This record gives sequence, structure tokens and C-alpha cells, in this order.
Amino acid sequence: MRLFFGLPVDEAVRNHVETAQNRLRSVAGKVKWVEAANFHFTLCFIGEAPEAGPVAEAAEGAEEGLLPVSLALRGVGAFPDPRRPRVIWVGLERGGEALAALSRRLSDRLAAALGLPPEPRGFVPHLTIGRVKTPPTDDALARLIDELQGEDFGEFVAATFALYDSTLTPRGPIYRAVRTYGARASGAANAQPGREP
Repeated sequence: MRLFFGLPVDEAVRNHVETAQNRLRSVAGKVKWVEAANFHFTLCFIGEAPEAGPVAEAAEGAEEGLLPVSLALRGVGAFPDPRRPRVIWVGLERGGEALAALSRRLSDRLAAALGLPPEPRGFVPHLTIGRVKTPPTDDALARLIDELQGEDFGEFVAATFALYDSTLTPRGPIYRAVRTYGARASGAANAQPGREP
């Protein structure tokens, strides 16, 4: 199983982000775009694991004191930078500290319970919307990213996060929620399968 913890984005914000994503499509070169229904903040990527149960158990209660939190999304950027884009993302104007704290808590619990090493690059709160396969030959994408740096994508109250199982297929990754945590958590898998974590 290929596992990660993620925090989903609400529908109104998704719609705003998708509008910007559609603007970027025309100038971005060859990009694998994340489907709007699957936008999420990755809190902790685990990778391959023989089973989900121990990972799911280690995360129980990790949200206490951190969720719910108000998240405000603003601005488009790229890693490593807009002129050499590999990943296109939307940033957080508010709430990033809580997500970073939740990510650290998850990493600490996974290290203590299962001996899993922390992510060496640390946690940078961002919403991945596309992965660049072949960059454009001109600077149109960089200009549009610069133009969207101050774009307001709205805000929402994040009350839950989930452990996802990602299955790689020729058409792209498919993922499903294994367990949901937080205010409206059911404890069981209740999300529809999706693509592209």
C-alpha cells in the first residue's frame, strides 16, 4: 500500500482554484494536472507499507488542539521557481502554522510507533495543482504565475484530515480514504476513489 495523510479542500475553494488552473493550462506546456475534486494538502507522505492499520492507529487524536482551523488560500507559485517549474501550487495565507504543527505531530507519532523517518525536506504548506512534465519554451507560464501571486482563492474551516491509500495505474494514481480523523470523522473509509494525490 502507498500511504499518505492529506487534508481535503472544500468545494467553494476548489472551484476558485480550478478557474486559475484552467487559465494556466493554455500556457503551461505538458503538465499532469490534479483533478479539482482531489485537491488536498499533503500532511505526511509515508510511501509503501504492508498494511494501513498500524499507520492509522498511530495518527489517532493527532488533530487535537490543531483542528478545526481556518485556512485562507492565496497566490500561485512553482517549485523550484516559476522560470524552472516542476510543481505548480497554490499557497496558504493563513493557517499554515497549524498544518505544519499537525504534520510534525504525525511525523513524531509515526517515528515513535513505527520507526518511520521524518520527511527530510520538512513541511512547506502548499496545494499542488500540477506537475510539469515538459516546461513551455517561452516565459508565458512564468508571467501568468507572477500575475496570480496575489490571487485570493477564498477560505474555509478545515475540521478533518484522512489517511489515504494511493494506487498507481497507467492512467495515474487512484486514492481512497482509509480512515478520517477530526470533528466529522467516521473512522471508516467513506470517500469515493479519486486520482492524483
